[in-house]
Amino acid sequence: MNNKDNRYYHNCDEGDFQFDKLNIARFLIRCPPEYNPNKLVDSFSNCQVNNRPIQFLKRTSTLDRDYVDKYDFDVIPYDNSQGADQVAFHANIFCPLDQTDFVKETIRQFYPEATFKDNKSKTAGLAITTHLHPILEINKQRGVWTTTDNRHPTFPICVLSFERANSSGKTHQTLTEMGIHHKLFVEPQQEKEYREWYNPTYADIIVYPENFSEQQMGSTPARNYILDWGRRPGPIGRRVWMLDDNINGYNRLYHGVKNKIVSPIVFTHIEDYIERYDNVGAVGHNLNSHIVEGDLRTCIVTNNKCYTSMCLLTRPDIRFHHKYNEDVLISMLYIEKGLTNLCFNSVLYDKSTSGDDEGGNKGGIYKGGSQQGYKDKYEYLVVAAKLLFFEKKLTLIPGKTTEDLVSRDTRNKSKEYHHKVEYKFIKNSKINEHTKKENYDEIVQSQNTQSLELVVI
Repeated sequence: MNNKDNRYYHNCDEGDFQFDKLNIARFLIRCPPEYNPNKLVDSFSNCQVNNRPIQFLKRTSTLDRDYVDKYDFDVIPYDNSQGADQVAFHANIFCPLDQTDFVKETIRQFYPEATFKDNKSKTAGLAITTHLHPILEINKQRGVWTTTDNRHPTFPICVLSFERANSSGKTHQTLTEMGIHHKLFVEPQQEKEYREWYNPTYADIIVYPENFSEQQMGSTPARNYILDWGRRPGPIGRRVWMLDDNINGYNRLYHGVKNKIVSPIVFTHIEDYIERYDNVGAVGHNLNSHIVEGDLRTCIVTNNKCYTSMCLLTRPDIRFHHKYNEDVLISMLYIEKGLTNLCFNSVLYDKSTSGDDEGGNKGGIYKGGSQQGYKDKYEYLVVAAKLLFFEKKLTLIPGKTTEDLVSRDTRNKSKEYHHKVEYKFIKNSKINEHTKKENYDEIVQSQNTQSLELVVI
């Protein structure tokens, strides 16, 4: 929580901050209700600049911060608000970089247990997360989530795989461990090695009609083939699960803790949920590394990107078209079409950073995981967004340009070139909603209640 009312400028003023962010440190201060924030206010009372005292903003208490009620999310239990009420006040102190040690010493005079974590940014200077109290540990009970409900997913589980008939073919191993039947899509030139490697108990191999890699279009031709393969009359032909081949496993996020989950519920709880609604576009699991334990996270993120572990419509008017960032661009296309993308935090997929695992697109798209590979991907996305906008295939809200939509993300320290996409600037992202079907209650009653059990390690 932050606004101008809770900002205090030590030996600098607001103008300094606005025009010289790189040389100013910002202390983000959090204080729980049982602590007296006046001690901190008093400690800086003789250092005020511009007669602006430190102010703590009281955190507004809201119900349903997980959006469980808002989205009627009951397909599996979801509650990650634990710990959210422990920080009720928030303030900011801004100071020149050479004053950071003085500010820390002043705070520690009154709060010896205070902790500081420095976070440097190329565009916003130094942000220092400050806790005036010991960081409270969550009761992290470790185990594996399992279930007696072994109902198979409705939509086919399709894994597009390339040069990973080995230990890097982790998705096949993950699904086999779960006992989930799936399809491995491979190129003709690699069929023999895959047949010698895969487990036929839980997988079928489907061979593409040609070696799509020779088209030099990344995964796009293979993805479109899977969409065409999955489209057929009847409910089952409406969608396919499309998974990358290097997923290490899945984690369930519950009570702020991530534990491994080995159950078809990974897929069936999402299928049950979207069956109740109209206007649902791309859906999928969120990325495990994007979620920090203890953070408050809504059960669903709407109108954003779906990638790696996703369930897509097989409609012929929604197809992949690009060599790079095809998942980003098709997510935009779904929103542009007036459909609502749903990214679920209830279960998270775990995988290595794109380009790290051997095989797949590492040698082609990611150029061995080099910075040049990421540079090419980023620059391609910038040009593709501009072209889509120019051709009127992408509509942005008034006042926004493709430069606002796609920019470089400087927070990723391991990659010089990494994109940041503001999907909220796509016009339809503001109006798209998934709405209940007319027979919503009937559908809910017909679905089996799914239960999970944490087996403690």
